[in-house]
Amino acid sequence: MKKAILLLLLSGILYSAFGQSFYDDNRLDPTLVKVKNLLEKCLAGTNVRNLESSFKIQSNKNINRYELISDINQMLPETKIALLNIQLNKSLKGQKSLRLEGGVFFDDYLDSALVYVKYFHPDTVYEFISMADPPRPREGYEKFSKDLNDVIKAKIKAGKISKDSLAKVNYIEFNVGRGGMFKRTIQNSLNKELDSFFIAKKSFTNGIFSGRLIEIKVAFVLFKNYLFNDGSWPEQSINNPGYVDYGGEWARVKLITPFDACEETFYSDKLPNQNSELRAVVSMVFDDVLRKYIRPVIHFGDIKETNQLVEDLKSVHRNNLGYIGNRIYFYREK
Repeated sequence: MKKAILLLLLSGILYSAFGQSFYDDNRLDPTLVKVKNLLEKCLAGTNVRNLESSFKIQSNKNINRYELISDINQMLPETKIALLNIQLNKSLKGQKSLRLEGGVFFDDYLDSALVYVKYFHPDTVYEFISMADPPRPREGYEKFSKDLNDVIKAKIKAGKISKDSLAKVNYIEFNVGRGGMFKRTIQNSLNKELDSFFIAKKSFTNGIFSGRLIEIKVAFVLFKNYLFNDGSWPEQSINNPGYVDYGGEWARVKLITPFDACEETFYSDKLPNQNSELRAVVSMVFDDVLRKYIRPVIHFGDIKETNQLVEDLKSVHRNNLGYIGNRIYFYREK
C-alpha cells in the first residue's frame, strides 16, 4: 500500500502550524546523524531559499551504489549532486540494503539547509500530523466578547465602574491554563467587579497540540464607543484571530510554549510586530534528528535579552514543539 499522510486539521488557525514529530525511534541514531550532517554540508551554499523538499536514499542495483532521489537534484549543478552521491557512498560503506527517507528545508534567513531523515518503513500507512488547536470560548470569541462588554457597560450605568477607571484600559487580559481554566491577572479595580462574570462563564475548551495541553494569553478588546456612547456593537471578524496581531479584533491571542522556557515565552509561525510591548524576538528551527532547536536568528531586542532567550530555548530537553520544516518565532514581553 502506498504511504499516505493524513493531515488532521483541528483548527484553521495557524494554517502552517506546528507538526508533531514521528521519528522518536531514530533519535541520535549514528547512521542518521552521519547522513544528516553530510547532506547539510553538501547542500549549504546554494541560492535556494524558503523551500522544503522530500528525498529518498536507496541502492541502485544496476550500479550497486546509493543514490539521492529528490526534486532538489533538478535545482543544483550536476557536479554538486555527483559529489554528494560519492560522499554518500563513502559514508554508507558496508551498509547493505539501506533505505532512508526524509526532507530538506532551505532556510529563509541563513545560507544553510536543514535535513531530517529516518529509516523507510514500507508498512507505514498513515503518519498523523497534529495541528495546534488553542483554547477558545465555548460560545465563540464574539459572544464572549459581547458578554464581557455588556457586563462592564451595565456596571458603568450602575455606578460600580467609573469611566475614568477605564480611560487607560483597552483590554481585559487573562491567561487560559492547560485544561481551559481562567488564570486572571490583576486589572486595577476591575478585577473584583468582574468576579461574578468569570464565575458564571464556563471554562474555555481544552487547547491541545501534539497530544499536549497548551495555554494562551488572551486580551479581549474593550469597545469604548459601545461602552460609553451607546454605540452599535462593532461588526468584526474572528475567523483568524492572529496570534501576534495587535489590531482591532475581538481579542488578541498568544500561544505560550508548552515546555519550560524559564519564564513566560510565546511562539508563533509569523514574525511578531516589533513594538514597545516586546523585549526579545528570536526564531529557531527544530532539528528532529538532534531533538533540539538550532540556528537562531535575532529579530528584535537588546543583545542581553535575545541571547538569554536563545540560551533558554537551547536548554529545553523535553516537551519540545517538534516542528519540522519552518522557523518558529519565540518572543517575550516586557
